[in-house]
Amino acid sequence: TDSVAGFVEAHIEQETTLDELDMPLGLVTGIAGNIRFPEYIEFYGRAAHTGTTRMDKRHSAERTARDFLNRLDASCTKIADRGELVWEVVDHHVVNPSQTSVPAHVRLNLDIRSTRAQDLDAAMSAIIAAADNVCAKHGTTWNREGVKPQRQAPVMMDEGLRSALYRAASKARFSL
Repeated sequence: TDSVAGFVEAHIEQETTLDELDMPLGLVTGIAGNIRFPEYIEFYGRAAHTGTTRMDKRHSAERTARDFLNRLDASCTKIADRGELVWEVVDHHVVNPSQTSVPAHVRLNLDIRSTRAQDLDAAMSAIIAAADNVCAKHGTTWNREGVKPQRQAPVMMDEGLRSALYRAASKARFSL
């Protein structure tokens, strides 16, 4: 109805910022949007014997995946330095691993979040660029056409409601 301006939901902080700042109360200003991958990001190389295949002749999906993650980490760190991006590898594994075989297939999955849509756009561009570049370097491929990320847009709190909550917290002698 028109009589409801908003709602307040109490949460226990899931990280350490408020504790580190010795603040008993914080105010959320928005809900981070995210990029998730219902299908894995997959890298494909060529299986070969680890004991006889020279390093310069290997097309390792695992080395490609590690290089990809290193490049993506560097790119996402730059994005985070100018925004609010956070990200994590939530799954990374060799498919059908063998002690004596160069990995031919690796799957990984990411969780990427930000309260800024432009950070999510930049992260998605970084994923594509990093995957394309490392595959060219290692002579491998990835499932670019099969990667269909799901994206949830960030939602910022209404400015009027946020101001009212700040005033109420200040009146109750909480500093935010």
